[in-house]
Amino acid sequence: DSLGFDCEFGEGLAGIALLQLSTVKESLLVDVPALIKTAEGCESLERTVGKLFSGSTHVKHVLGFGCKDDIRRLRTYSWFPEEHRLRFKDIRTLIVECDPDIGGKRGMHLGLSRSCEIYLGKKLDKNEQCSDWLARPLTIEQREYAALDAWACASIYHEMRQRKATK
Repeated sequence: DSLGFDCEFGEGLAGIALLQLSTVKESLLVDVPALIKTAEGCESLERTVGKLFSGSTHVKHVLGFGCKDDIRRLRTYSWFPEEHRLRFKDIRTLIVECDPDIGGKRGMHLGLSRSCEIYLGKKLDKNEQCSDWLARPLTIEQREYAALDAWACASIYHEMRQRKATK
């Protein structure tokens, strides 16, 4: 019932170079620049990603981490839901609400890697973060990094719920 998401950007690109979606069991990498080249691709994105972010699917929680810029860039696309229909949660905000002492003022010093260490027991490797996300094909390392970023959001949320249930 929960899905993590993240976006990678390309230099000089107003939108996104890659959209990552993940449950705790499976990840999907969406090549948005390739899909938006055709009307069929845009329609597919509206029917899937658009519905996902508007709360029109069985998925209850769409979860990003410090995702303000991701959402801003996704909103540049006509297939992405308008602000009043948009449904997502920011894991960083949820962490700070649960434990205000983590990450400084409003979690501004809390990154995804540190959050993984706190909730999942291991830091997230961010070595591929600044790689060329517009290059195709993506390297294995880029694909693994991208999938893990979205997986981490879903997994941290799952762990937060588990901890809350055992209190």
